[in-house]
Amino acid sequence: MFRLEILGRATIRGQDGPLTGQTVQRQRIALLAVLAVAGERGMSRDRILGLLWPESPEDRARRSLSNALYELRRALGDNAILGSGDDLRLNPNDVASDVAEFEAAIQNGEPGRAVQLYRGSLLDGFAADGELERWIVQERQRLNREACGAVEESARDAEERRDYRAAAGHWHRLTELDPFSSKAAVSLMKALNAAGDRTAALQHARQHAALILAEFDSAPDPAVSELVAELSEPPATTADTPVARPRPSGHTTPSAPSAAPASSSSRKYAFSPGRLAAAGLFAVGVLVVGLVVLSTGRTGLDDDLVLVAPFANETGDPELDAFGAVVSDWLARGLQETHMVRVIDPRAVRTRLPGSGSTDSATVWSLAARLGAGIVVSGSYQLRGDSVLIHPIVTETGSSTLLASVGPVSAPLSDPLAAASRLQDEVTAAVAIRYSPELVNFAHAITPPASYEAYRHYVVGSELVGRGAYVEAIEQLERAVTIDSTFALAAVYLATAYLNAGATEEADRVAQSLKEHRERLLPAERHLLDWLRAFVDGDLLNAARAARRANEVAPHAPDFAHLAGLMALLSGQAEEALDILATVDRDYVTTLGDPGLWDDLSTANHLLGRHDEELDVAADAGRRFPELLEPLLFQVRALGALGRDDEIQRVLEHSLTINSDARGFTVGMLAREASRSLRAHSHDATEIAQWGVDWYETTAHEGMEEDDVSYLFGMARYEAEQWTEARDLFAPLLSTYREHPGVLGHLALVAHRVGEEVQSVRLASRLSSLDPRYQSGAPALWRARLAALRGDSTSAERLIRQA
Repeated sequence: MFRLEILGRATIRGQDGPLTGQTVQRQRIALLAVLAVAGERGMSRDRILGLLWPESPEDRARRSLSNALYELRRALGDNAILGSGDDLRLNPNDVASDVAEFEAAIQNGEPGRAVQLYRGSLLDGFAADGELERWIVQERQRLNREACGAVEESARDAEERRDYRAAAGHWHRLTELDPFSSKAAVSLMKALNAAGDRTAALQHARQHAALILAEFDSAPDPAVSELVAELSEPPATTADTPVARPRPSGHTTPSAPSAAPASSSSRKYAFSPGRLAAAGLFAVGVLVVGLVVLSTGRTGLDDDLVLVAPFANETGDPELDAFGAVVSDWLARGLQETHMVRVIDPRAVRTRLPGSGSTDSATVWSLAARLGAGIVVSGSYQLRGDSVLIHPIVTETGSSTLLASVGPVSAPLSDPLAAASRLQDEVTAAVAIRYSPELVNFAHAITPPASYEAYRHYVVGSELVGRGAYVEAIEQLERAVTIDSTFALAAVYLATAYLNAGATEEADRVAQSLKEHRERLLPAERHLLDWLRAFVDGDLLNAARAARRANEVAPHAPDFAHLAGLMALLSGQAEEALDILATVDRDYVTTLGDPGLWDDLSTANHLLGRHDEELDVAADAGRRFPELLEPLLFQVRALGALGRDDEIQRVLEHSLTINSDARGFTVGMLAREASRSLRAHSHDATEIAQWGVDWYETTAHEGMEEDDVSYLFGMARYEAEQWTEARDLFAPLLSTYREHPGVLGHLALVAHRVGEEVQSVRLASRLSSLDPRYQSGAPALWRARLAALRGDSTSAERLIRQA
């Protein structure tokens, strides 16, 4: 019996100790590790070849695999590695592994055992590159998340027993595994204090703050600062027994991903090539990266809340209208970075003003009053020969009193952004003086884009992303980064637009270029970049962690809060998602015209079984978006769970009066989701499912691609249990979409339904061989559905965990 240890440094142990020689040669260790992590499900030979010998011709790679298998079986036993068809797996009777024991402990609810087994990150110190490196990083992150969960559970158990010394030890371990976690820092501080070592608690707070400052150029989470203040108060009593501080356990923090794929998220309903969540009704919501905060909607006027209006175009040249938005955006960002005032998002301002470049002062002051802003920054620009003169003014909202007049600032017409730094400095100083007289000469150092033209395309492109016009946004943002390759912010938006459009590899490409510019990003933007990288890699828990940090850095930015809530939802934390999403300003999101926030609120309530609250969310969405079908989706999902099919029928009839192709969402999809919800909650869905089929048969689908219609109609047929008809609609798509999980998955399910088991197994194998990048667990989830259909609940649960 041999034992493979790969959590930490890789070792193979026999009865006489660690093995040496050819058996522990690099590729053979990698092969054993891959099979150990694959566990009972094993891994296909093709996938192994792609990981270990990606650059070799296929015949040479297969010979290398055969040689490795021969040597390993000779050293470890003929049955150490078993073959089944094209799959290989490690025989646990001959070769035990710490990773298999660790995952078994996690699944069996034995967190203490899991913590003991997790010596360190997967294959710590193992040299790899290419596909193998990416695989190691992904699995390392997954196992680290599981270890963090086990450590936290152990800490909670110790706290329930009031064993605060043990709890502090566990929380300290968690701070090693996740050093940037404010929750772990706060929990360790509380445990240390409860154990009587307040000094150690405050010392850890200082260490944590120094780490956050060094890594993110940011202050720690407010919860850490608040606890420091609380612990700094003189104690009412003195603990009699000091507690020994927990010692480092020697476990290293897992490495960060080597690649930096970037994305935003998309809520896409139609089926198109490459879309991340094609035809799925639970896809990631449209989110725009906000760089400045939004008013919280208070009716009173706040002296420290500033509205920056688009500057008025007095040049007589309408082609210069966009410059007014550029100036306001630039000034808003500069003001926000002072941390002295709060600034209303200029996008929200522009969406609520009637025109571009012509809004009068009274209208601006009225809007400022409604949003609660005590200060307004506005102005105008004119032409003087070959120069543009920019003249900002600062006024008090309530009295319209002029507080400061700046400039005018002059710049060449060929490059008006040349005046950006001076303009920003002077306006910032004019506003800052109201709050701190000693800052009259305040100047905030910020490097503007290399070109006004690049910035102009960025402003246009970022607003197009907010409206969901991704193709047009990509065109504008590509121009921005082509003009200025160092314009990191435009690149973030470009990656966002690409992922929303389904072009995940393009998003990845753009994100790669961002790595070298990371230090130029603001702290919130760095967290956003971390989120993009993790999200594209399918690492939803780390993506959720990064989104939460972005929200912590900019807690008043509705886009960051929405993103943090959505990622909490996607990573299985529905209760936390509701708490975060409740902080998002619904009025602001309504102005963007996207019901994604209500979709997320509805889904979170649905997952928690709160169907009455779900109906309330649907009603609110219906009032705000009466012209869209999505609010009806939120309604029928709840009604389906409650078994109220008569009401669903009335909603479906009402849906026929709404533009069925708005935003790519159709009445047929609405019917399908209603039937799915009914069936999932053990109600009869036959009539509703057939209603959806009838709609597709009798409705013209103008403006929709033929493949989209076939796929959606196939799903409706499948929902109505019309297996043969569904297969006939899905099958022609396979030649074009050979790696689309939805096409492969539906065909695998249908093949099983109609008794074509060989075809079903073949399609499942193709699902298992898909590159996991960009898939967010979809291939594993489809295989879980197939396993459940076959009655294999053990495999289904394992695959769901994998997904």
